Amino acid sequence: MAETQAWTRLATSLAAALHEFAEGAVELDADVDDLTVSEQLPRAADEHALGKRQQQIIEVPGLATEEGVKTADIAASIGYEVPNTYSALQALARYQVVEQVPGKEPQHWRLVRRYRVGSRVFARLVAAIGPGEWTTAGDVSIAARGDLRATEAIIRAGLSHRVLANGTAADETRQRLAAEGVAFLESGRGEPRQRVSWDELTRRVAKEEERRRSMTKAVLNYIQIPAVDLEESITFYEEVLGWKVTRHPTVGAVVDQTAYPEFTDSTGKAGGGFVLGRRPSREPGVMACIAVDSIDEILETVVAHGGEVVKPRTPIVEGMDWEAIFRDPAGNTFGLYEHH
Repeated sequence: MAETQAWTRLATSLAAALHEFAEGAVELDADVDDLTVSEQLPRAADEHALGKRQQQIIEVPGLATEEGVKTADIAASIGYEVPNTYSALQALARYQVVEQVPGKEPQHWRLVRRYRVGSRVFARLVAAIGPGEWTTAGDVSIAARGDLRATEAIIRAGLSHRVLANGTAADETRQRLAAEGVAFLESGRGEPRQRVSWDELTRRVAKEEERRRSMTKAVLNYIQIPAVDLEESITFYEEVLGWKVTRHPTVGAVVDQTAYPEFTDSTGKAGGGFVLGRRPSREPGVMACIAVDSIDEILETVVAHGGEVVKPRTPIVEGMDWEAIFRDPAGNTFGLYEHH
């Protein structure tokens, strides 16, 4: 009877541990968007019949970064000769699995975009480990994938001196960690209380992602339109486009003028202001485009109020979309867009 109860307790404990692990993996999928994306993306190993060495190459985590990895470093990571590694990389390039990083000398390689999009999860996990802390390659693998399959590749890649193979470190790495405040036991293992476990890594990345999502999004605020004659520019945009202009008092040292005429477009949601002392944008570079009901009618009023037609009404999609370009009296270039 006692033996049966002991086995029951053991089974219950194992079930609880497995359940906790599964919940952690589910939370990671829910909280880390890059991991969710990467799980949905195609994998080179699934789409190509790769040899052993080619398989080792694509598992080098550094190959999944924008910067890529040098041929010699890839060879060292997989314990292979450089010429043979180069030949394997060329074959992978023909399969459209890897590519050379443009403009990098010496030559660097990386996975093509469709295979490297989800790699940011590794970088985020490693970045979550601060000075005075350490973790293992297995913890990073579990936090990133929910399993230990990436452990060896993470060890070979050397993502950070704070990521240890099995809790122990070579002398140089140990010195670096000790300088950061990491203590080591007599056995050579890092102090357990300073280890960042896979579930803590998951929690930190999820917290950072939540913080990033809560930040103000990048919204185009307003534009400043250079003017030579404030009244001329104000009248032009009031009469041609029907924008509402409001004059504010002094604007301080930022703009050398005593009034700041502020405008809003016909929606009342977008706008900006007119400023003196700044060169007008005569040639299209970054060009603001204004949606209107009739380009032809607007261009007529542009000319009537001292502006200039640079490009007449031109189809973008025949019978559906048109565009045009004009200059205001100060010489600023704007685009017009019409859709039906």
